Amino acid sequence: ILTGLPEFDFPPLDPLFYEYGKIMFNSGEIRGELIMSNTSAIGLSKGRIFNARTQYLSHDVFRLDIVQEIPEIIVKGAAKVNGSLSVFRVANEGNFNIILNDVRALWEMTGHVVNDTWIVEQFHIIPIIGKFKMYYKDLSESNKELSDLVITFVNEFWPAIYRVALPIMAKQWEKFYIDLANRLFAKVSFSKVITLTVPTCKQDAADNSACLKRAIEKAWPLFIEGLPEFDFPPIDPLFYEYGKVMLNSGEIRGELIMSNITCIGLSKARIFNARTQFLSHDVFRLDLDVQMPELFIKGTAKVNGSVSVFRVANEGNFNITMNDVRASWEIAGHVVNDTWVVEKFYITPLIGKFKIYYKDFSESNKALSDLVINFVNEFWPAIHRAVIPIMAKEWEKFFIDLANRLFAKVSFSKMFP
Repeated sequence: ILTGLPEFDFPPLDPLFYEYGKIMFNSGEIRGELIMSNTSAIGLSKGRIFNARTQYLSHDVFRLDIVQEIPEIIVKGAAKVNGSLSVFRVANEGNFNIILNDVRALWEMTGHVVNDTWIVEQFHIIPIIGKFKMYYKDLSESNKELSDLVITFVNEFWPAIYRVALPIMAKQWEKFYIDLANRLFAKVSFSKVITLTVPTCKQDAADNSACLKRAIEKAWPLFIEGLPEFDFPPIDPLFYEYGKVMLNSGEIRGELIMSNITCIGLSKARIFNARTQFLSHDVFRLDLDVQMPELFIKGTAKVNGSVSVFRVANEGNFNITMNDVRASWEIAGHVVNDTWVVEKFYITPLIGKFKIYYKDFSESNKALSDLVINFVNEFWPAIHRAVIPIMAKEWEKFFIDLANRLFAKVSFSKMFP
């Protein structure tokens, strides 16, 4: 990138050339017009990247942040000034060079992703400068004495001048940098630039299942931590905001509303088996067998219905501890334009041990609540068998959305070659 990419009409960055810009100042002690032309910046090749972060601000707005440190930048060019700086009236033209040392800059690039192309719409650069020195040669010798006085003033009080001038100048630079970024990103596939770096397995390989199991195990920590560049949240803890389930099976009837649910324990999951297959020429399925030593779930529940002979109408906080959990995940959907669109996500859990604790918001309901919870803890296997098919339909919507956040942004043929 530093040397330029002529095939993308992308110029070299060191030196970086800025042909022309006009800025109007009307802030504090700085007023007037500044025209800069034939400006070159030298030093970006010595820059060090300290951090880089990506995230989706919405389903189609992507952001890239880069923190960079540059030991020294030399900026030189021509300037024409007509205005005032503090008590000085300035109206002249000349050549300048500026030396900036210990420069730290945060680059914030944001824009929509449209048809697999990232369109940069904002490009904020926030530089922090350690040292500043400006030299200036007026084209007219008659102005030399005043010019020297102004430059001495600038070099003495540059931090205050910089704070005032930076926001105004940054708006002018932004247009330049947006154009520069889009010269590159307009000509490359977004999904190829932002890729998911996980192992892959060929579908026709003899050891596909074993390979897939190893690949998922290796990628699992990435999923656990979340992938903000894919708008994919952390899954341990996994947060579920709201769900409503209508129960009408056997001894359990009524409405259950669950909110602010946190599930902890997926990071300890072990993948026992992984299989893929095409159910038809364009319907793909992934099956995973997973075991978790313990899952801890907590949140708020509002219940209005009946459990066996008990009439239940209350609201409170709960936590559930499940041990020796085995689950089969069946994920399926059409492959459209090299994108896997997940349409089904069945989870069938088998639980070894189950314990629920519940605290009713109203103390007046405590005796009945305790009686119901004791009943649930005693007969949970039968209750689980009755409830799980109904609740699974509600979970499925959540997990389909979660899966598509990831798979909608990666190439199917690269993920499953």
